[in-house]
Amino acid sequence: MRHLRGRRGQVLYGLRRVIAFCHRLDAAHEFVRALPSTLARMDAQRRPEGPLHADRITGSHTHTQRERILDSLREPPPGGWTVLANVRCLSEGVDVPAVDAVLSTELLRAGHRSGDGP
Repeated sequence: MRHLRGRRGQVLYGLRRVIAFCHRLDAAHEFVRALPSTLARMDAQRRPEGPLHADRITGSHTHTQRERILDSLREPPPGGWTVLANVRCLSEGVDVPAVDAVLSTELLRAGHRSGDGP
């Protein structure tokens, strides 16, 4: 599993199963909403190919809903890929063998890296 950090959308190229950790429900909603248009603005040579399935998974989903959403991660669209925005539902140590990459959507302030403090 690759651990990716930052706003480098082009890093997703070639990955089929991605979980994005978001800190707030509204951030996860916006991430999922904006992802298709963000990808559309990318250079065609760097843009992931195939259909995208983007969804969010939260603690407010029922067990049945969470399983349906996770199934989309286990089985991305044929020739495509799935990105799930997660808000306090899956822990960072969750064992999901189908995951190719993990993203953190936390914005870092200029000059600071994760773990550097305020």
